[in-house]
Parts: sequence; structure tokens; C-alpha cells
Amino acid sequence: MGCGPPARPEPILIGHLLPDEPGEAELQGIALAVDERNADPDQRLLERPLTALHAEAHTPADFESQTVRLEAINRVHLLIGGATGIRSEHIRHGIQADQTLFLSLSGWSGSTYHATVFQIGTAPRTQGQRLGEYALEAMPTARMVAIINGRDRAANERYDGFRVACGRMVPMVSYGATDSRVELLQRLAKDAPQLLLFAGSASDFLEFRQAWSKSGLPPELMILFAGDETDLVQLRTTPMECEGVVTTTTFLADRETPSVIDFVTRYEKQFQQKPNALAALSYEAVQVWAASVVKAKSLEVKQVRYEWLRGEVFPGISGPLQFTKAHQMERTLFLIRLSKGAPAFLKVWEPPALVEKQ
Repeated sequence: MGCGPPARPEPILIGHLLPDEPGEAELQGIALAVDERNADPDQRLLERPLTALHAEAHTPADFESQTVRLEAINRVHLLIGGATGIRSEHIRHGIQADQTLFLSLSGWSGSTYHATVFQIGTAPRTQGQRLGEYALEAMPTARMVAIINGRDRAANERYDGFRVACGRMVPMVSYGATDSRVELLQRLAKDAPQLLLFAGSASDFLEFRQAWSKSGLPPELMILFAGDETDLVQLRTTPMECEGVVTTTTFLADRETPSVIDFVTRYEKQFQQKPNALAALSYEAVQVWAASVVKAKSLEVKQVRYEWLRGEVFPGISGPLQFTKAHQMERTLFLIRLSKGAPAFLKVWEPPALVEKQ
């Protein structure tokens, strides 16, 4: 009896919840990481190839149902996605057991703890704190006000972080889906503010901007925007409405550091376009998980979680990465001002503990 070729090792599956928009960057970041792992024998996971399954999700409910399918039918070892807090919460609700790790691209996955859910984006409260610190630095005596999405718990976290960092009461109005944008802005205009924090979605922000001229708010008002990386992508497509807006991001493609230059070069070579923060976060999600699988020599959830929770520091694109006991990634954060649709660098924050470990 003849001997056939040796059986190919079974691939290790990871699942990606692919949104309608802007999902391409997430898909490409994952694809780059997977291709690099498979191309280099030294980076192979347990001597097996890595395969990404991209499940399209068109509605919030889709994120939950597709999570159930990827976990129960495809038996993926890792879930990636949820670039907004709402998407991330729906993915978390779809996880049926503590047998699958989920890396949320957002910094928010809901107010309740889940053993296998980790956030690699910036925590909402942290983003609010950093914007509050900048507000005090740039305009220490300014009259400040805030507009927040009252239905969004992450937006409330951002406002709380901002208020605490400012060390004072910041008058706030909370909006819902049917509230008059003009009337809410007119209420704030009575305080003659010099600085405004907006904590909500880019779509909502643009609705308020359309009502700006009827509100009585001063045109020179400094605007700080607190939201997800997906919101920054949308804001950049409307340069006139967002000129001068100050916000944060986890990645800047034009930073001249060796790791950023290397990532951007490899990404541009494969996809003929510059990466954004969603591409960088997706790439890092695969690499952080893969590095832990290699170190643990296991795909077991408990073993990978142990690597993440014991204080392991991972090399990130913009700086070192480390999970906290609360499952939140500590990472470098950039403050930027939008100018003609492009991010202009203002400031960088690096977690002190991670800088010491570099």
C-alpha cells in the first residue's frame, strides 16, 4: 500500500465581525497579520496555519447572531471586532460560554464583567480624562459646557472622565434621538461658553453642526470630540464642519518612529493605501493574541488569559501594550486637531509604567 502525502495541519480559526462601514480597514489589518504569521515558519502558531473568517454584520442584532455562529458552528478561537461600544456590547451578548476570547477594538464592551472579553481600544473614561487635561492646559479659565448622548453609557463615561480631570462642575445637556438640536444648543449658549465637549457619535455631532448657526454659540468656540475611532474616520470626510475639532486617536500614520514606518510600509505595499487606527488596532489584536498562544504553547482560553493578566508587555505599533486586571489595554494615545480633514499632532500620552519597561 502506497504512502500518500502527509496530511496538512488543520488551520486555527479566528473570527472577525465585519461591519458595513468602515470595515475594510479592520479586514485589511487582520489580513496583514495573518499573512505575515503564515509566511514565516518561525511565527506559525503551534505549527498550524492561521485562517480568518469574516462574518458580515449589517445591524446591531447581526453582531450578536454572527458571534453565536462563529463560536458555535465555526469553533473559532478568537473573536475580533466591535469598533464601537454598541457593536462591542452586542458581540459580548452573543458569546455563549467562556470558551472564546473576544478582543474588542473599542475601549468599551458594556458595564458588566465578562471573563473572556478584553478591550484593546482606549477606555472611554481615559479618553475623557485626557481631553479634560488638555482643556485645563489650553484654556484653564475657560467656561466649559458639554453635550452628551444620554442613551450611550460610554458617552457618559467620557463626560465623567472629562469632568473629574477638569476638577470642576461642567454644565451638560443630554440629548436623545428626537431632541431639537437647535434648542439644546441655545440652552448652552446662555452660559456663553468658550469650550465645548461633545461625547457622542460623529453622525450626531454633524447634526448639531448643521444647527450651529441658529444657536447663538460663538464661532470661535473650542470643540473637543470624545468618541470611537470609527467616528474619527467619519469626521475626516467632512473637513469643513470639523475644522479645528480636537480629539484623540491610538494611531498616526505619519509618526516617524521605526515601528510605525515599518507597519505603514508593509501595509501600503500590500493594500496600496495608508492604514488608519482601525487597521492598526485589528493588526495588533491578531499579533497580541498570537504572541500569547506561542508563549503559552496552547490555544486554551485560560492559558492565553494568564499571559494577558500577568502583566506581559507586548510590542505595539505606536508603543508598548499591556492589559490591566480590568481587561483594558494600556497604550499610547495621541491628541490631534483636525485640519482640512487631516489629523495634526498636538500631544502624546504614554502610560508611565509602560515607558519604564521599554
